[in-house]
Amino acid sequence: MERVVVHLACGLRDRCVTPRVFCLQSKGPLAADLEATGIEVVEIGSHRSYDLKGVFRLAAELKTFRPDVINVHDYSSLPYAAVSGLSVPRSPIVFTAHGLLYEGFDGKEGRYRLFAKRVRSLTAVSTEVSRRHREFLDWHDGISIVPNGVPSIETSAEIRHGVRQELNIQNDEVVFLAVGNPRPEKAFEDLISAAASVARDSPMRPFSVLIAGTLREDEYCTRLQRLAMESAVPGLRLLGFRSDVQRLYSAADVLVVSSRSEGLPMVILEAMTAGLPILSTRVGGIPDALPKNCGRLVQAGNPSELANGLNAFLSMPSQELRKMGDRGRGYARQRFSVDAMISRYLDVFALGNTSNKPVQSA
Repeated sequence: MERVVVHLACGLRDRCVTPRVFCLQSKGPLAADLEATGIEVVEIGSHRSYDLKGVFRLAAELKTFRPDVINVHDYSSLPYAAVSGLSVPRSPIVFTAHGLLYEGFDGKEGRYRLFAKRVRSLTAVSTEVSRRHREFLDWHDGISIVPNGVPSIETSAEIRHGVRQELNIQNDEVVFLAVGNPRPEKAFEDLISAAASVARDSPMRPFSVLIAGTLREDEYCTRLQRLAMESAVPGLRLLGFRSDVQRLYSAADVLVVSSRSEGLPMVILEAMTAGLPILSTRVGGIPDALPKNCGRLVQAGNPSELANGLNAFLSMPSQELRKMGDRGRGYARQRFSVDAMISRYLDVFALGNTSNKPVQSA
């Protein structure tokens, strides 16, 4: 979601829109990418629920900026935007739905339906995501499907060699890459279990599994690290946060998504533009985004199926892996470009903005 916002803000600026990004809590590691391009990033500094000071701070910022459209990308920010947006009553709110509400949303329908009454337009990254949020918000109006867009990622043999050397990975190893901040819905424990199963059964080729994502000091990440250690898979590594994920695409042979819930993950689209075949669970908008000849889909929450998928890729000749990745690259670059995403958002913003002024987006 955060990377979608980065690509969206940069793409809007290139279309002569003035974006400003507001972070409900702190700026986070991606803010520097925006600020380096001259896009202003404002942190509200709200770290608790029902923070009236946070509401007033956001209201003051909006009143100064006076956006023509407010585009909200997460439910935590929706109440703040709905209330603070009253300070700029002519600025419609567009809410973008990214995921399938895997955890923590049970019993909160009433709260968010109340704040959603301030939303002018709703977008979703896939058809399944739109259905889930229509039900959750009891939304009776139309929903615009705006698939995520990603810039094309170029890979190189030189980067591949350098990253593999850094991580002590041999040239003949098949590298499975997973990217995402570890949370229960990402189900990295299923990937660890699948990798352990493959390793026990004497795989036909040596392999590594790299999991890149910020390891927080919480119960889930602690359990994940313990499972990784107990799995005794020599090539399994929890890399933690990596600012060079694009370099990891060069080093990898297959992208793996083990999630039990997703919208339309950026990592799949990025990996496809980088020419990686995909092994993914059949969740969210992924089946619609991934052509059959560009990867393999398995049942979510089933480590045995995931292990079968790993083995299927290990049995493929390197040439076949590259052909599969090349097909995915062509498909993703045509269908999921940042330019196409920006055009779709501008269409939605234009429908929401009835002032006929040049659009400023928050």
